[in-house]
Amino acid sequence: MRMNTPLSAQIARVINQLLFLEKKSVFTYRGITLYPSELHLMEVVAADGGDNVTTMAQTLGVTKGAVSQTISRLVRKRIVTKTRDPHSKNELTVQFTATGKRAMEAFALLRTDAGRRYETYLSSLTDAERQIIGTFLTQVERMIADLR
Repeated sequence: MRMNTPLSAQIARVINQLLFLEKKSVFTYRGITLYPSELHLMEVVAADGGDNVTTMAQTLGVTKGAVSQTISRLVRKRIVTKTRDPHSKNELTVQFTATGKRAMEAFALLRTDAGRRYETYLSSLTDAERQIIGTFLTQVERMIADLR
C-alpha cells in the first residue's frame, strides 16, 4: 500500500514500530520472563482488579479466550492465582501472588519514566491540540477495531 502523504507514511511507520516492539519486548523479573500480553493483563489486574474475564477482555480489546490463556500462563509462572466464584462458577477472580506483586511493582517503575515524558509533552499542548490528538486516536482505535 502506497501512502499518499508524509503524515500517512509516518502514522504507518509508528504503527509498525509498535507492532514489532510488541512482539519482541519482554520484561524479566528474577528469572521469570514476562511477555507484552502478560504485562498488559497484569496492568489491568493491578488497576481494576481481576474479577471478570469479560471486563478484562474489553479493557484490553481482546477476546475472553486470549485473556484466559494469558491468565493460565501467569498461573504457571506463579505470578497470579485464579479462583472460581463459588456463587457463579463462570466467574474467575485473579489475584497477584507475592512474586507477582513485586514483578508488577518493578515493571511499573520502568513505566513511570515513560509516563512522565508523555505527561510533560502533553501538558505543553493547548487544549485544542490535545483535542485534535484525542480525536485522531479515537479514529485510529475505530479503524483497528474494524480490522478484527
